[in-house]
Amino acid sequence: MNHERLQRMLSNAVAAGILPADAVLEHSEDRPWPVVILIAIGAWLAAIPLFVVVIFLTGDFVTDTLVGPYVVGLSMVTIAVLLLKKNRLTLFVEQLAIPALLVGCGVLTFGLFENLPNAAAAMAMALLVIGIIWA
Repeated sequence: MNHERLQRMLSNAVAAGILPADAVLEHSEDRPWPVVILIAIGAWLAAIPLFVVVIFLTGDFVTDTLVGPYVVGLSMVTIAVLLLKKNRLTLFVEQLAIPALLVGCGVLTFGLFENLPNAAAAMAMALLVIGIIWA
């Protein structure tokens, strides 16, 4: 709705005694949904080349070393969780942190299932997910 129309409706409700005299309209910072969708699409599309670069830079470290998947995966998960915990975060960075969280969990899953028995790896991933939810 138009802000002037809402203000007129508020004035009419105050004049009719429906609302108290000190009632005011709160200014919301909601973004229009098409803008949110476009920013999310842009962030997810920007995440693709970002993660290709990360894979090229850390490919041998992740696949050939024992600690590689854990270092890369835990650092990506930690950064993503810290970004998502911030109160005032731009929508683009928030939408970019979500794929970072997914890729970090994927790298950790690769490392865990490569080095541990399936049951232990599944338990470790379940504990990681519980930790992420708690955070």
